[in-house]
Parts: sequence; C-alpha cells; structure tokens
Amino acid sequence: MRLYRSTDSQRRDVFDTNYLCRRIWYSGIKWGQNNIKSASVIKYLGVLIDDELNFAAHLSAIKNKSLILHQGLKNVAGTSWGLSKNIRRQLYLTVVEKVVLYASAAWVHNITVRQHKLLSSIQRKFLLNITGAHNTTPTAALQVIEGLMPLHIKAKMQSTLVRVGRLGRNCDYERIHFDHESYEQPSPPSTMHPALFSLEDRI
Repeated sequence: MRLYRSTDSQRRDVFDTNYLCRRIWYSGIKWGQNNIKSASVIKYLGVLIDDELNFAAHLSAIKNKSLILHQGLKNVAGTSWGLSKNIRRQLYLTVVEKVVLYASAAWVHNITVRQHKLLSSIQRKFLLNITGAHNTTPTAALQVIEGLMPLHIKAKMQSTLVRVGRLGRNCDYERIHFDHESYEQPSPPSTMHPALFSLEDRI
C-alpha cells in the first residue's frame, strides 16, 4: 500500500484513495464462496443497462440488430424486384419497429439529440428500401411519402402511454401534462376461482 507524506513535513500518513478504489474494483464482491465480477453493462429482460444509465449500449445493440434485419430484407427484396412494396412496408411495421422500440418506455424518456439521429438513420435505411427513392432523398420526405412516424416520436408516445396507463404516473410530453387520475383505470381481475362460480350468479 502506497503512503504519502504531507507537504507540511508532519509525520502523517495519507492513504492513496485511488489505489484503494482500484483494489476494491478488481477484487469484486464476494457472495458466499462465489466472486461477483463487476461489469459496466448488464442485460435484464432484453435491455442493456450501462453504468451511466444513458442506454447507449442498448441503442448500439439495436443498431447492430437493425443492420442484420436490413441485410435480410435486401436479400429478398430490392427496389425493383422481390417482395412487393406493401409486403416490405408490412415487414417494417411488424418486425423492425417492434425490435427497435422494444422496452422503449425504459430508455426513451431522457433520449439525447445524438440518439434521435441514430433512430432516424436506422429508419432511413428501411424507408429507402421500401420506397425505392434515391439516396439523396431527405428522411423527412420519405416519412411523409410512406405516412410513417419518426421512431423517436413513436417511442415517446409509447413511453407516455405506459407511464400513464400502466404505471399510473404523471407524465409530460410536448408541453402537455398527462395526469393518470384523469383517465379510466382498468378494472382489477376477478379473484373468484372458476370452480366456485355458480350458474345463478350469471343472471
């Protein structure tokens, strides 16, 4: 263990806190006889959670998945051959958007401008394949042509719906305040066992 002398020449030992922190970091946590290693990113229910809580690792994984999906779509459908435009559009809505926006309520609430651009770049590749437009066509124009909502806006809408409707929390979206008490809450499920339900109770 390294020790430092104070500048006033007093005989006082000062611990090197950085050295101690490094020792604790590398030693990890011990649970019984097992050592739990530290990690900067963990995966829980398909969502990558990093130590900065900005979900950059999760969005990076989404980008890699979208590249695989886009390559698969290009193998079966080009701009002038293969699957029809309607089928390609349906595949985008039912497969690609579901993969990209999975658990969006967890990571889109504090999304950054850089992450906005990342979602737009993911959507742009599929819009070019669906429309068959030139590569210089603006992304906003492609969205208007196909009538598709930008991914970051759709993700925020889904996040607001989950927070207000399911979690019962107040939420602000586009300067609009949503109070969960202003909306009808789902009725609680029946606690009666089906075997105890008599026929007379139906009348």
